[in-house]
Amino acid sequence: MSYSHYNLQNHAFKVFAPLLLKTGVKQLLTASPFNMGYLTNRTPAWHPAPAKMVSLKDNQLLKLAENWPGGLPNLALGYALRRDSGVMADVPTVAGFSRTSEVHEAVSVWHEVMSGVSSTRHDLELAVIQAVAEWRNYSWKSPPK
Repeated sequence: MSYSHYNLQNHAFKVFAPLLLKTGVKQLLTASPFNMGYLTNRTPAWHPAPAKMVSLKDNQLLKLAENWPGGLPNLALGYALRRDSGVMADVPTVAGFSRTSEVHEAVSVWHEVMSGVSSTRHDLELAVIQAVAEWRNYSWKSPPK
């Protein structure tokens, strides 16, 4: 299982997945499409992302997604759940939710992305990816020092 390495900010798992499969690993999983809460409306106080990275999210990423129903978390979940014919086609995603309403929204997002992604969703995902380019594939130490 890869944690926080397949989301709008960090896509490193897509590079490593083929290598893992070549070694004979039978099942791959990704987890944390919200990147430990970074790609939500309020990054948790305990989050290990650098302050500049959190500031970028608060001042740019949230604004990019403010007119999208569900905002940045909805975009992040859709990106992580969408599957194409590439290496990620059969890789499940594990996500944690706090409320029943979040589970219902996740199912709605899954139905949406599985039936075809709108050009608006795709354009917004690309805009977020471009805006966070300075931090693309950045990972923090776990556990922190």
